[in-house]
Amino acid sequence: DVIEHLAAGDRIDISDFFKGRASAPVAENIKLDFDGASTTFSVKVQGAFVEVATLMGNFSGDAAAFAADYILAG
Repeated sequence: DVIEHLAAGDRIDISDFFKGRASAPVAENIKLDFDGASTTFSVKVQGAFVEVATLMGNFSGDAAAFAADYILAG
């Protein structure tokens, strides 16, 4: 999926990735990789990161802040 506009109040629902798993901080289970034009958003599944979406723009800052602002995990 490509997300062109991510604004305050928007949430990416990744709760299905965490069903049946022991609780762990969401920020430790997401990865943000900026390539100069867009950010690849990935979630850790069984020890490996899986690409979930491409976010247009730079969202590669602090994963904990990104999770607090944009992630719905449960």
